[in-house]
Amino acid sequence: MCLSDNVTHLVFPLEQQRGNQVIQPGYSITLHNGATLVPGKVGRGALLEGTGEYLSFGDQYDSCMGNLEKCTHGMTVSFLLKPRQILNNAFYLSGGPYSVYSKDGKVGKRR
Repeated sequence: MCLSDNVTHLVFPLEQQRGNQVIQPGYSITLHNGATLVPGKVGRGALLEGTGEYLSFGDQYDSCMGNLEKCTHGMTVSFLLKPRQILNNAFYLSGGPYSVYSKDGKVGKRR
């Protein structure tokens, strides 16, 4: 069964930055601790050196992105990740109800 109505598809291209803000209509994406945008495999991507840099979408508790109970049909997240090395206990994506991280040399997820 394929649900084709009432399904939201959000794409967050990381193409332009002004200071520490990603220029993205409708969302406030902030680059923290020296994170920056660089050419990537598809368009541009975020360069995170592994010394505390991260991107923040702000408080999303009232939306599906930050509160899975608000997701009528669930949620799928996809992104390209190219770590220079897989560090132990490093978070690559984290948002309230979900995380993608590395532990014991492997990348995993928590929901």
